[in-house]
Amino acid sequence: MLGILCSGQGMQDAGGLAALCAADAAAADVVQRISARLGRDLTDDAPDLFANAWAQPWIFAYQAAAWAALGPRLPRPRAVAGYSLGEMAAYACAGALDPVEGAALTRRRAELMDGASPTAGGLVAARGLAESRIAALCAAHGLHVAIVNGPDRLVVGGAAASLAGFADAVAALGGQTTPLNVRVASHTPEMLPAVGPFAAALAASGLGASERWASGLGAPGIPVGAGVDADPVDGDAEVGGSRAQIAAVKHGEQVVLAADGQGGVLGEEHDVVDIHQGPE
Repeated sequence: MLGILCSGQGMQDAGGLAALCAADAAAADVVQRISARLGRDLTDDAPDLFANAWAQPWIFAYQAAAWAALGPRLPRPRAVAGYSLGEMAAYACAGALDPVEGAALTRRRAELMDGASPTAGGLVAARGLAESRIAALCAAHGLHVAIVNGPDRLVVGGAAASLAGFADAVAALGGQTTPLNVRVASHTPEMLPAVGPFAAALAASGLGASERWASGLGAPGIPVGAGVDADPVDGDAEVGGSRAQIAAVKHGEQVVLAADGQGGVLGEEHDVVDIHQGPE
């Protein structure tokens, strides 16, 4: 059994999209069509490869293009799942979302998230302290737990100006932190203003319309796992889940466990192809 997992942001590789396009004609075609829709050549990724407004559509384009190159060479997957914004690419890989339409939605997602908070945001990975202690430090610094990867491995998000003090506090208690190359407080309440408008954008696209899925027009040819927990989703649930996960705490360990064959839409034992963008 084969499963496909599309990653989130933070490991973009300068020149990676251009190299992929140079290596495969199908990938190049996808990126060319996406670039035309967005009004920018995405293979020219400098200088803002990590600026959220373009990082998200860049990653989506990479994953959609990688699937265009890999899909014909692989057996049919049992299911596709996406981590964070990778959920959008998962729908494209599954055949439920045209890559050009998906790129436009992902660009809108990024714009709404950037506009949700009046201050610059970011994410920091923390490890070595219990979740309860990290939560207390978050409260003290006006931050939020964004992603739970394990009992003592969490990602914290909020105002960039507060993250440095949080890191110092973690170190004072014997923990460790690593700043992530993400310039928005994803999966925290800071993003709540983006939820409603993104829901409207998804609804306008028709992606989550139950009649569209029931008719098979635009329905996924491959089952898709939600970006929050890898549980199977249908059309209506997809709209709710994709909009809500912008501001919801992400339990990353559930997506990873599903990818390892321990639950979620992928279910039983299988091999996993991780479509990510960056060096190993």
